[in-house]
Amino acid sequence: MAVFVFDLDGTICFSGNEIADPILQQLWTLIAPDRVVIASARHPVNIMEVLPSGLFERFDIIGANGAVGYQKGKLVYGAALEGRGVLRILAELDRLNCAYLAYGTDFVVFSPAFHSLHARVEVNIGPLLRVGDASDYDSVIKILVLPTDPDGKALSFCQDVGGHSLFAHQDGTFDIMARGITKAGGLLALGYSFPVDAAFGNDSNDVPLLRIAKEAVCVGDHAAARSEADHLIEDGPNLASRVAAKIAQIRLVVASPHGNLAGQPATGYGSTLRPGNPIP
Repeated sequence: MAVFVFDLDGTICFSGNEIADPILQQLWTLIAPDRVVIASARHPVNIMEVLPSGLFERFDIIGANGAVGYQKGKLVYGAALEGRGVLRILAELDRLNCAYLAYGTDFVVFSPAFHSLHARVEVNIGPLLRVGDASDYDSVIKILVLPTDPDGKALSFCQDVGGHSLFAHQDGTFDIMARGITKAGGLLALGYSFPVDAAFGNDSNDVPLLRIAKEAVCVGDHAAARSEADHLIEDGPNLASRVAAKIAQIRLVVASPHGNLAGQPATGYGSTLRPGNPIP
């Protein structure tokens, strides 16, 4: 039984609203014989938005960059930030008039400063996600910071505070989670062991996944992700079809006893374990 781990946005989901159809067809072929994990920066409720009905319960889900995990549709774990740190960060973001979304496993706190993403998240308020407030700060698992000012003050402050993990995205937004949180750590929390057979990613928060995969695939041009990859899929025409073809190719290889595409034995870390890149 092979284990395939996929980042979502920019890796297998390019519209923000759904998984590209050629890729979705490949995911369906993996369900019966293999284990499929979606490991995203999104909150699980936001992951549900892009999965066809029933797949959330059939895939294992790692959300908030590793801060929360689900199996068979049930919450398994959530790793909260320290409450006083959350209070300090949100107070400074409010002073800077910087928008954010602070998530718990079942709530979201909206910043006073408005951002267009707020409206998209508001449609998810319901049985699985409520509006939180200051009384929930001890249970915040992720802060998505949404700067619009190019001066970088919000990022600089949050980097200087320390005591947490921070992932900056190419669009200028960044995520804050508890110290040590990674998607690879989320796999461990769900009971997986390393190496996994294949991991697909496109951003800095996917680097820990790519490091512990026999077949590491980078979609796009992020330098850190590319440096950890065995396979590169460049941006451009027919991207979804090319990603789907790579899934199919790797599926055939990991099902074979003859090793991986990089020429390494199937039982080892292959070419993804590199000097200076410790297993997280």
